[in-house]
Amino acid sequence: MLQLFALVLTYGILVNIIGLIITASDKRSAIRRTWRVSEKTLFIIAIFGGGPGIYIACLLFRHKIRDMGFMLGIPAVLLIQISLLFGGILLMDSRVEQSGSVYILAEAQTPSLPSPVDAIIVPGALVYGNGSVSGMLADRLDVALRLYKNGISNRILVTGDHGTDGYDEVNAMRLYLQERGVPREVIFMDHAGFDTYDSLYRARDVFMVKTAVITTQEFHLVRALYIGRRLGLDVWGVTADTYVYPRMSWYRLREYGARSKAFLQVNIFKPLPRFLGEAMPVSGNGIVTDDKK
Repeated sequence: MLQLFALVLTYGILVNIIGLIITASDKRSAIRRTWRVSEKTLFIIAIFGGGPGIYIACLLFRHKIRDMGFMLGIPAVLLIQISLLFGGILLMDSRVEQSGSVYILAEAQTPSLPSPVDAIIVPGALVYGNGSVSGMLADRLDVALRLYKNGISNRILVTGDHGTDGYDEVNAMRLYLQERGVPREVIFMDHAGFDTYDSLYRARDVFMVKTAVITTQEFHLVRALYIGRRLGLDVWGVTADTYVYPRMSWYRLREYGARSKAFLQVNIFKPLPRFLGEAMPVSGNGIVTDDKK
């Protein structure tokens, strides 16, 4: 999400700087009574997002564009651009919702899945400084634990952020499961699951997962299933919602951006994850993923 935001922000800054510079040069030309920039050129810049820069230049340099129709047209362009932006976000959100939600199962339905799946995937969430997992993450792990005990899979893949020595989601998840009776060798840790796309891409290409059940909260599960299916994984999901979590309004609002990012990732940009590395099939021994030997 940060990369996409940075890309859009960089584009916006550049196109508005261009609009500002060209408008300033038009002011200078007007003073010298020489050739001036056409309103058509400025209007094209506005269409591509440079309208604010043009307005700022007009204010800074006390510049008046000759054509008032042009000046009235820029707000209309900005309104259309904003409408298209929010319309696009809503369309992408709807597409992800429709495509992902159909693969959500009730926990009682999971025994109907064809044969044991390759792995139960648990995406990471907040881990506290003392190494304990947050309530949201504990709920995900509890569902994974029940699925494991019910024979849905004999492997659990915990995937999350372990980008620094001081913050480690995956070992906290591993310890939580081990303390509840899951053997160490069946728990695989993905230390580079920095976002949902990376986690599922690596599940496919590093851990050689083809079929899986993902367990997380519903607001996140829909997106995870959409990404997984678009990456060619045969994935199903079980929700881990047990109560109304703090800041749920913020999480749901953030999903609009996260789903838009997911849609663009799997359909347009198709980036590689931040890290790949050698294959560690989940059919093997999970101890190979241990970084604390």
